[in-house]
Amino acid sequence: MANYSPISEKSQYLADKACLVDSESISKLFTDIKKKDMLIDPIEINTNDYIQKSNFERKNIVQGKFNDYIDQFIYYRILQGYTQEQVGQVIGVSGKSYWKYEKRVHELKDINKIKKIADFLGIQEIIKMPQEKHRINNTEIKSYLMENHINNTQFSQAIGVSRRTVIDWFNKNVYISDKNYTKIEKFIKDNEMKKHNIEIEEMEEF
Repeated sequence: MANYSPISEKSQYLADKACLVDSESISKLFTDIKKKDMLIDPIEINTNDYIQKSNFERKNIVQGKFNDYIDQFIYYRILQGYTQEQVGQVIGVSGKSYWKYEKRVHELKDINKIKKIADFLGIQEIIKMPQEKHRINNTEIKSYLMENHINNTQFSQAIGVSRRTVIDWFNKNVYISDKNYTKIEKFIKDNEMKKHNIEIEEMEEF
């Protein structure tokens, strides 16, 4: 785990400025290179606008007063000089996809991914983990299928995942994503409704 010492406002500003650049300036620079096949003027990169935008986005993110884990990721990523692309690589997504997490366009709810980022940034002990709602675990899902005489093939076809994935859930206790949990919950709900309807029909026959 990384060790951190207090950092001054000036040091933080310089760190930010070193790793954050104005993308428009970079784009213009390489356009000029392509057109001229050479550099005539000195390279000038304007970081002020980007730094101001970064500071504006982080105006409410004060160390120790984070709203959630996303605030922490933004703060410590910039503090340590990592790009969104670098953090995205840790969880196997592009920089653009990770940018959407920081901008809250998409919600990052995968606990494993959150822990990987926290580990990468060295903030495992202070991370504000999201509240996990109680969900049926892998063993309970397997027991439910056995009690209802549903085999792995039937189950995998019903929820639209591979049989191999289902087997890994049960035999290796592999993490089940939120997307697949939603499918499983719907499957169980539909199955319980189906059983209930059958019971009513049988009662009506008598």
